[in-house]
Amino acid sequence: MTPQRRLAWGRRGKALGRHLLLVCFVTWCCGIARRLLLPAWSLAGHDRGSCGPSAGGSLRELRNRDPVGPASRGPGRSARIRRLAAVAAPRRPTSAAVKAGRPGRPRRPGRAGGVEGKGQSDRYEKLLGACADVGDHAGAVRWFKAMAAITASPGAAAYAAVLRSYEKAGEVEGAIEWLDKMAADGIRLDQGAYSAVLKACQVKRDLPAAEQWLERMESDGILVDRSSYVTVVRCAALAGDADAAARWIEVLDRQPGMKAFADVHNAVLHAFAEAGDVPGAAAWFDQMPAWGVAPNARTYDAMIQACAEAGQPAAAVEWFRRMDAEGFEPLEGSYSEVIIAHLKAKQHQRAEVWFNRSMELRTLPTGSSFASVLNACVKAGQTRRAMRWFERFVASGAKPDVRCYTSVISICAENGHTQVATRWLKRMAAEGLKVDAISYNAVLKAFHYRKDAAGVTEMFGQMVNAGISPDEYSFGYIVSTLAEVGDIEGMSVWADRMQEHGHDPSRLPYDKIVKSLAAAKQGQSAREWLERASDNGGKGASNEAYGAVVKALLTDGLAEEARGLLNDMRKRGKGKGKGK
Repeated sequence: MTPQRRLAWGRRGKALGRHLLLVCFVTWCCGIARRLLLPAWSLAGHDRGSCGPSAGGSLRELRNRDPVGPASRGPGRSARIRRLAAVAAPRRPTSAAVKAGRPGRPRRPGRAGGVEGKGQSDRYEKLLGACADVGDHAGAVRWFKAMAAITASPGAAAYAAVLRSYEKAGEVEGAIEWLDKMAADGIRLDQGAYSAVLKACQVKRDLPAAEQWLERMESDGILVDRSSYVTVVRCAALAGDADAAARWIEVLDRQPGMKAFADVHNAVLHAFAEAGDVPGAAAWFDQMPAWGVAPNARTYDAMIQACAEAGQPAAAVEWFRRMDAEGFEPLEGSYSEVIIAHLKAKQHQRAEVWFNRSMELRTLPTGSSFASVLNACVKAGQTRRAMRWFERFVASGAKPDVRCYTSVISICAENGHTQVATRWLKRMAAEGLKVDAISYNAVLKAFHYRKDAAGVTEMFGQMVNAGISPDEYSFGYIVSTLAEVGDIEGMSVWADRMQEHGHDPSRLPYDKIVKSLAAAKQGQSAREWLERASDNGGKGASNEAYGAVVKALLTDGLAEEARGLLNDMRKRGKGKGKGK
C-alpha cells in the first residue's frame, strides 16, 4: 500500500471515530433529559387525577413528591391529607380490569390475566382470613366480593372464612343469613358450619337462640356431637343460668358414648369466672363431687379467675393456696390472675409482691395472660408500673405475643408518645408477629391524642399498604382528628372513604365529632354533622353535644339557627332525660 492510500485510510478512521463519539454524546444527553423531565411529568399526571401507575405510587413516593412535608402546618396540609386519602381508597374494578384479573387497578397492556388473577385471589384470601380472625365481618364480606369478581367461584374455604367472622363477632342473624347463602350457592353444609352459628350464640350469650339452633341441627340431620352440647352448656353459664347449664349437662350424660368430664365442668366454671360470679362458681365447685367429677388444676385456676374478675384478692389467694395444698402446680395464668385481683382492689404493693414472686420462681405468665396484667395496670392508673414490668418481662427472655405489644402501644397512645408507639409497632413486626388492625388502631389513637392530622392519615396509609383492612375505629380516629383541627372538607372525604371500604358511616363517633367542631367554633359545620348523624341512621349525639352546638351558633351570631336547633331538640325529646 502506497503512503498516499495509507494516509487516506487514516483520515477515514478518524472521521468514523468522531461520528461514534458524537452518537454516544447525544445518547448520554437524551438519558439525562429523560431522568430530569420524567418525574415532573409523573407528578403533573398525578395532579390531574390520572389513575396510572405514575399517579398513585406508595406513600413514600407521594411524600417525596409533595413539597409540603409531614411536619408542616401550612395551608397545603389539608390538600396533602386528601391526596393520602385518595391513595388509601380502594379502586373500583372496571370491565377491562376484571378481564385482566386485577379488580382494583386498570389493565396494563401485555399482561396475561390468568396468573395475575390467581395471585390477586390468593392475596384476597389471606386478607379475608385476617378479617375473620378478628371478627370483622364487614371487611370479610368486602374481600369475598372482590375475590368473586376475579374468580368463577370463591370456594368453600372463602365461604367458611366469612362465616367464621360472623362467629367471632357474635352476629347470630348474620351467620344464619350467610349459612342460607352458602346453601343457595351450592356449598355443602357440614357439621362445622352449623357449629359456627352455635358458637356465635355463645359469644352473644343468647341461650334461647343456641337451644333453637341445636334443635334445627337435629331436624336438618346434622350430627350433634359432644362439643355442640358443651357449647350450649357454656352459653348457659355465660348467661348466668346455672340451672340451664345443669340441665344440659344431664342431657349430655344421657347421650350414648358421651359424658361430662372435668373439662365440661371447668368450662362452666370459666364461664362463671368471665361473668365474675364467685358465688355461682363456688356453688358449682361444691356440686362437682355429686356428679362424680374430681377437680383438677384447671378447676382451681377457674376459681382464681372468678375471684380476679370480681376484684376479690383475698379469695383469689385462698384458692391459690388450696390449689397448692392439693398438690397441683400453678398454671401460667394463676399468678397473673392473683396480680389482677390485687390491681382491681387497688392493692398495688401486694400486686408488686406477687409479680416479684413469679419472677423469682420463673413462673412468669406468657402470652395473653401477661397482656391481661398490663391492661389491669392501665385501668388501675399504673402505667409506669406496667411499662417497668414489661421491660423486666422482656429482659427475662420471655416472648411477648400480639396482645402484649398491643397493650404496650395503647399505653404509649394514652400518654401521646407517638414515636415510642411506632417503634414498638415496628419491633412487633420484626419479631414475626401478626400485626392486625387493633395494633395499628392503637398507634392511630396516639396521633389522635396529639391532634396530628398528617400523622394519623400517613399511618393509615401505611396500614393499607401493609395489606391490613381498616375497621370503623380506624376511620373514627381520622375523622375525629380532622374535626379537632377544623378540616371540614377532609372530614367529608374520609367519611366517604369509610363507605367505600364497606363500613357503615353510622358507626362514626358523631358525639365526639360534633363536640370537637363546636369547640373549634365551627357551629354551622357542627350542625351539619348533627344532621348527617341522623341521616346515616346513627345514634345521634348527646345533650352535651347539642348544647355545645347551640353555644357555638350563638357565638357566631347565628341566633336563628340556634333557636331552630333548640326546637329540633324539643321535637326529638333531647331536652328531657338522657341523650341518645
